[in-house]
Amino acid sequence: MSKATSYRPLSKCGTGAEPAVRAGKTPGSYLVLGTFVATLLAANPLAAQPAVASADRVDLSIRRAADFLWSKQRRDGRWVSEEFEERYPGGLTALSALALRAGGASAADHRLQLAAKSLDDRTKMRSISVRSLTLMLWCALDPDRRSRDIEEDIRFLITQQHSDGAWGYGLRAGRGADRGSKDNSNTQIALLALSQARRAGFDVNAVVWRRAERSWLESQNEDGGWAYPLVDADDTGAARPDSHGSMTAAGIASLRLIHDAIYAEAELPFNGRGAARCGQDHEKTRPIREAIDRAERWMDEHFQVDAVPGAKTPSPSALIENSWTFYLYCVGRAGIASGRKRFGATQWHRAIADQLIRRQAADGSWGGVQETAMGLLALQKARTPVVLGKLRCGDGQDWNNDPRDAEHLVAWYARQTGAPLAWQVVDVDQHSADVLDAPVLLITGHDAPEIPEAAHAVLREYVWSGGTILGVACCSKTAFANGF
Repeated sequence: MSKATSYRPLSKCGTGAEPAVRAGKTPGSYLVLGTFVATLLAANPLAAQPAVASADRVDLSIRRAADFLWSKQRRDGRWVSEEFEERYPGGLTALSALALRAGGASAADHRLQLAAKSLDDRTKMRSISVRSLTLMLWCALDPDRRSRDIEEDIRFLITQQHSDGAWGYGLRAGRGADRGSKDNSNTQIALLALSQARRAGFDVNAVVWRRAERSWLESQNEDGGWAYPLVDADDTGAARPDSHGSMTAAGIASLRLIHDAIYAEAELPFNGRGAARCGQDHEKTRPIREAIDRAERWMDEHFQVDAVPGAKTPSPSALIENSWTFYLYCVGRAGIASGRKRFGATQWHRAIADQLIRRQAADGSWGGVQETAMGLLALQKARTPVVLGKLRCGDGQDWNNDPRDAEHLVAWYARQTGAPLAWQVVDVDQHSADVLDAPVLLITGHDAPEIPEAAHAVLREYVWSGGTILGVACCSKTAFANGF
């Protein structure tokens, strides 16, 4: 069953109005398009392709890493290490449980439930990273039953955000060496946790996202990257720290989350045929889009998989700064959030999977529990199946009037299936074989799509292989429909 389908008129799937589970707000037209694509996928013989070549090897590596983590769990449900428990009580337990859940463990697994129970008493959990990890764990296990815990963690994170939008290791006020500290690492994990709570239907005030946007934009280095520490704006004599691979990848992913939270509905509401200001270069979104572009260029220039770009000599106090597996996890987040198959000339998912499999120890680990948990999260990102390709065509941006439409559509479908799924931008001029990665290819725009003659054979092969080409006339534009 192969087909090319034009869908018109069509509402704006790119407005980012995701179905709000708790508020019950599911835009009908958005749901129609999602259901339509779901039907195509169900009937399509061209299956979603795992992002790595040897899925069996990856699955085996995931099972071995999971077995290692399970073997280190104590009878009381906790994972414990001296360095973690001293500064971050509960952090290793939350991280390990979250990694195992992402690696395929059932939410009902009694071992995960035992780990969650050990985290019920959070009186000593006063660090941003730990409360972010517990928040993500509640969302991954049972957000309905854990709604009170989720709301408590949301309140904690919001109250600990600094006025300039950042978070740090310690509390904003009180005593201790970390009091008042700020850094991009804690900022990115707090935003990741809050975004997962938001997707589960919990409210996070827009002020939180706007402050965080200011922090990321102001802390970006001239070369487009980000560092771990933050330089206080009042300290005019301080030099900006060098850009770092983990933080640059995390910055890209964080700005994508911020964009979805506060700019997804920048266009005026769809009126049945179109959306006012669709595709225009909004001044409000220009800074965040340009920051992302600069950061992605930094990743293109500096990406490597065998070491962390910009990492310094490890220090005893840096538990995560030079972590190789943490870096790979951040790269996976950035790649999936941006629909990127490559950084530079490298297919990041293949490179990550190959390196992790090659470096995995005989016991299934990549070092200790922390490194192995991060490695498991990274490997899960690398193997996420690509379900939708979005075709880049023409010299301008008409193909991308709604930069987040594919991400929102795939995220919606992933929630229906209960499985992680990815999308990617496809460029037939440079990488024509990428078209075959996904069962559905999205072509959209206002104007007639500009597809070079040489690409016609690629698209024809794609359709004859069982792929479905979905044409979306953005704002019901006749020019696109006729050209398609």
